[in-house]
Amino acid sequence: MLKGAHESTQGGFFRSIQRAVADGCDSVQLFTNPPKTWRQNPLEDDQVARFRFARGEAGFGKVISHASYLVNTCSANPDTRRKARAALVSEARRCDLLGIDLLVLHPGSPGKEDQLEAMELVALALLEAIEESDSVSLLLENTAGQGRSIGWRFEHLARTIERAESHPRIGVCFDTCHAFAAGYDLRRPEGALAVFDQLDSTVGAGRLGALHLNDSTTGLGSRVDRHARLGEGHIGLDLFRWIVNEPRFDGLPGIVETPLGQGETYRREMDLLESLSDH
Repeated sequence: MLKGAHESTQGGFFRSIQRAVADGCDSVQLFTNPPKTWRQNPLEDDQVARFRFARGEAGFGKVISHASYLVNTCSANPDTRRKARAALVSEARRCDLLGIDLLVLHPGSPGKEDQLEAMELVALALLEAIEESDSVSLLLENTAGQGRSIGWRFEHLARTIERAESHPRIGVCFDTCHAFAAGYDLRRPEGALAVFDQLDSTVGAGRLGALHLNDSTTGLGSRVDRHARLGEGHIGLDLFRWIVNEPRFDGLPGIVETPLGQGETYRREMDLLESLSDH
């Protein structure tokens, strides 16, 4: 597994790579746009060149962008859907320019509208982003199931991918905290093995493109998304020890998104993951 973290881009996109290297990462996730606004900042040639150079110097095998939290392509509001689809296309194109391999997005929430229709809308948005970009792969992130969001059952992800013509550039990002909150028991290796086998059989073997490694401050099946530091939540360290030693995850980025205190970095979490590895 390529251990990594979601790093800040303050000071420039290339700074996320530098912070990841300083933290001992083998991969990195970043935002290429502000995550809570619709604003799309133009990419300057110098930004692109510095990021690509930093990535090459780091030797990272995989780099991930996380789409804006506002991207809800199955919203009940047509105007929000329109803006979300345009934003997703823009983010996919930015990934191509920067040389980013994977773009993670939340499936979204249709509010009180039909969930099956919502999956159709997400699929259409995925296909549009694929058609308007060249190489980036799009990964649907499983959700905790808060409110009316879709994607908290593997069947939701499978149906969406199927309706998106099972395109080879569409896959899944598995978030441990979200899955646990959605009711998938990951606390013991045997349980985790069964969950990932279920993911493969439902969504399709080979669709898993990345992991988000987060403990959970809330209990099993809580349907509440609250990340905790590794080993300090309701999941515990056994899962993460199993993940870093499980051959099926070789070559996949495992990205930590746990809370940071003032002045803290992800060095602690990277050192912890390294200490759990038998390799």
